[in-house]
Amino acid sequence: ASRFVFPWQAKYAALCHRAEKPFMKQAFDLFTKKYADGRLEAIYSPGLVHNHHFFLRGTADGVAVINGDLAVPIECKCRASSRSFSRERIRINDLQKENAFRDEVGRSSEFDMGTHKAYIVEMDVKSKEQLKLFHRCVPDINERVQLLHHAATYQSEWCMFLIGNDTSLMVMYIFRFGEEIIDAYTKICEGIYKDHLEWIYKPGQEVPTPPKGWMEAFNKSKALKYLRMDKVAFMAAVALCLWRALNINVNDAKAKSPQSTTILYPLPPIIRFDAGPVSFWNVLKGGGDTITDLLDRFQE
Repeated sequence: ASRFVFPWQAKYAALCHRAEKPFMKQAFDLFTKKYADGRLEAIYSPGLVHNHHFFLRGTADGVAVINGDLAVPIECKCRASSRSFSRERIRINDLQKENAFRDEVGRSSEFDMGTHKAYIVEMDVKSKEQLKLFHRCVPDINERVQLLHHAATYQSEWCMFLIGNDTSLMVMYIFRFGEEIIDAYTKICEGIYKDHLEWIYKPGQEVPTPPKGWMEAFNKSKALKYLRMDKVAFMAAVALCLWRALNINVNDAKAKSPQSTTILYPLPPIIRFDAGPVSFWNVLKGGGDTITDLLDRFQE
């Protein structure tokens, strides 16, 4: 994904990635303090998963196992910059001062973290009033959709949302969406898949041709230009062919990659994708690029 972000964004993304494990450890400790009955047994990092809907997949930062049989997805967000941290701290303090999490819409518990206070907030997201509060807690629509997507992927009514700075947890939200919202979101995803994405998932040896509407979007969409995604980047064989090669139904005992008989599944965590020619060049050239870069940076 770093191909489509700016350097300053990549810096904060790296900080957030390193904060995920400490956040989940702190969340485990806070949850254990609040509920002494041991209902939270463990937190795992499962990687990419999908449910019985093959198209509904995602990568939650973690999964909490509760009471032995309930898997609750976890999303972590790090407010690493001073600006985002201040906004989040002000938002949390304002909600607490207003007593926004009263019994009819939610429940809030406070914990002393030494340098600051942290909160566990539990709330349903069903009624109109609860939905408004959910929007205040999570004002970014992308983050709200991400939480709902995790819940739908794991077929769980619950989703945990951990927010902190680059080291410490500030708030642990435990949202309950309910079956009606989960079912509605699943149907929306199914419609998008059938109308617009099914052609990508079909197995085959050749790189598929995108529909006409997709090709026009590369010239008109400001969002795609912002991501530096053009026709050439999208159609690059290393991206789309690799997607097709790895896109197998893991529920099928006889499933295998159509392009290879040597790839073993399940795959280990993938750190980085490199194009074949680039990877081959890196092996042959060795440390030459590093030395050249050091020389270029040297100033007399």
